Amino acid sequence: GDDCDDLDAASYEAVGSCAPSCASDALALHVPADYPTIQDAINEAAIGDTVCVAAGTYFENLNFGGKDIAITGSAGSAATIVNGGGLGSVLTAESGETMAATIEGFTFTGGAAANGGGIYVDGSGLTLIDVVVGENTATTNGGGLYAIEAELSLTAVDVTDNFAGSGGGGAWFQAAEVGWVGGLVGANQADGNYGGGLVLYSACFGNLSGVDIVDNHLDAATASSGGGGVYSSLSDLHLTNAGVIGNSTSGRGGGWYSYSDLAGNATNASFVGNEALNGGAGFVYAMASGGTLVNVVLHSDYASSDVDGFFDYSETTVATYSDLDESCRSSDNNHVLTEGAGNVVVDPAFITYSATLDPSRWDLHLRLGSGLIDVGDPSVVDGDGSRSDIGAYAGAAADSIWYGDRDGDGLFDGWELDHGLDPTTPDSATDADGDGLTNAAELEAGTYPEESDTDGDGTSDGDEVAAGEDPLAP
Repeated sequence: GDDCDDLDAASYEAVGSCAPSCASDALALHVPADYPTIQDAINEAAIGDTVCVAAGTYFENLNFGGKDIAITGSAGSAATIVNGGGLGSVLTAESGETMAATIEGFTFTGGAAANGGGIYVDGSGLTLIDVVVGENTATTNGGGLYAIEAELSLTAVDVTDNFAGSGGGGAWFQAAEVGWVGGLVGANQADGNYGGGLVLYSACFGNLSGVDIVDNHLDAATASSGGGGVYSSLSDLHLTNAGVIGNSTSGRGGGWYSYSDLAGNATNASFVGNEALNGGAGFVYAMASGGTLVNVVLHSDYASSDVDGFFDYSETTVATYSDLDESCRSSDNNHVLTEGAGNVVVDPAFITYSATLDPSRWDLHLRLGSGLIDVGDPSVVDGDGSRSDIGAYAGAAADSIWYGDRDGDGLFDGWELDHGLDPTTPDSATDADGDGLTNAAELEAGTYPEESDTDGDGTSDGDEVAAGEDPLAP
C-alpha cells in the first residue's frame, strides 16, 4: 500500500491505513454530492466506473447488481460506515460479479441475515481493500462474511465482533478461493458446530498471510465440534505469518481444527494461549491427509482432555524447526506430532505476554536474546536476509523493519509506532505515561508506555515493578 501513515517509505507501516484518493476524480459518481445514496450511484454506474463515497454513516443495504465497479470510501474505513440496520446483509454480490468488483475504505456493520450478516457473496468475485466487517449477525453461517462458490481477494480486512448461530462467527467460505493479506479475525463467536472465527468448507482453497486470528470463541454444539479460531474441512488452507492467539471452544481445537482436509500447512505462525475442552487446544488434525508446520510456535495452549498443544488423529503431521512445548510430546497419548528436524523447546520470550492479560493486548514479537531468533528453517530467510526466526513475525513476508532502531535509542521502531512514540527521536529515557518507568523500562517489562496501568488492576506499572510484582497480571 501507499506509505502515507508513517515517516519514510522504508519504515514499518500499517497496511491499508491510507485513504483512497477518489474525491478528486471528476469522472467518479460522488455520494452524496451527486447521488443521495450509495445504491443510487451503483444503479447509475456503468461497468468500470467508480462510486466515490464521502465520509459519513449511510443506512443502506447495498447490492452490486452484477456490475464490475469500484465503490470507494474517500476517507477510509474508519470514517466511511455503512449500517444495514438489521434489515439483511449490508453488502451483496450474487449476480456474477468478477474480481473487478471492488470495495475499498468502508466499515460494514449492523447487518442481520440467515447467512452473511455483513457481506454475502454467491457465485461471484469480490475484492476488498481496507475494509472492516464488524458487529453483524447471521442466524446460520458467516456472521460477518459468507461466500459460496466465490473468488475473493482481501487486503487489510478486519472481521471483528460478529456472531453466527451455527458456524463461522467471523466468516464462512464454502467452495471458494480466498487470498487474504493483512488483517484481523477477532472477538467473533459462533454457537453451533464449527469455527468461532473462520470456516473453510468443501473444496475451499485459502491462502492467509499476515492475518491474526485472536480471541474468537465457539460454543460447540457437540463434544466433537470444534475450531475456536478456525475450522477447515475438505479444504486446502495455508497460514503464513499468522498469530492464532487466545481462541477457545467447548469442543476440540481451540486454535485450528482441520478435519479431512486436502492439505493444511502453517509457516511462521504462533499458536499461543488457545483453549479447548476436548483436546488439541492449539491445533487438531482429525483424519486429515496430513500437513506441515514450519517455524511454528505452540505455546501455552490448554485442553481439559487429550493433548494440550496438538492432537493428530491421522498421525501424519510433521513439524520442523518449531518451538513445541511438552504437551505436543505427551507420552500418554499416541496422537501427537511427528517431529522432523530442528525443533526446540524454549520460552519464546515474547515482548508482552501473560495468561491473565487479554489476548488482544499480547505482543508476540520476540525480545532480543530469544532462543527463537535465527534458528528457523535454513531455507527460509527473514526480510533482512538472515536465517528466519521461529514464530509469526518472521520469514520473507514479515516486516523485518519492525525490529529496526533508526534513532539508536534501544527501542524497536515498530514497538514505538505501535505505542504512539516517535522512532526518529531518541526517547528511551522518557516516561511517556508518568508511571515511574522509562520507555526503555516499559519495553523490558512488556508494559504499555502510553498507559500507566497496563493490566488495569488499579496499581501503576511502576509501583508493581518496584514491588517485584507482575505488571501484566491483574
